[in-house]
Amino acid sequence: MSDPAIVASGITHTFGSGPTAFTALRSVGLEVYSGEVLLLMGPSGSGKTTLVHILGCLLRPTEGAVSLHGHVIGSLSDDALGALRLRNFGFVFQAYNLFPMLTATENVMVALDLMGVASRAARDRAREETARRHRARACRRSGNPDGR
Repeated sequence: MSDPAIVASGITHTFGSGPTAFTALRSVGLEVYSGEVLLLMGPSGSGKTTLVHILGCLLRPTEGAVSLHGHVIGSLSDDALGALRLRNFGFVFQAYNLFPMLTATENVMVALDLMGVASRAARDRAREETARRHRARACRRSGNPDGR
């Protein structure tokens, strides 16, 4: 088996301080391999979202370390973490976090622009991707999920 893509060791995260402090995670360890699909389950308040935010470099742990492809990321600046997220992660939030005034294609173009894709190429790729998604949805709705 190959080396893990993400390694978290001793991850602890505490929100707040003093008598109102709340520890959402306590000494969590985890290895995630490329191509692996994970499911995090637990009751509300068990730390699932906090763990995902830490693994996705959206939140820094109070204690412990996270490595991405063998590189410890704890000392990276906020800008470097943003660049790392742009290159390595894709997030789907419950509320989607799309720009409501933009079309689906325009929302995809924003992400491609942030990745440095030229405007015309971004527009073409975004149109192609959203059209592909629309065709796939139509096939599923028609009871023909493979598109034949």
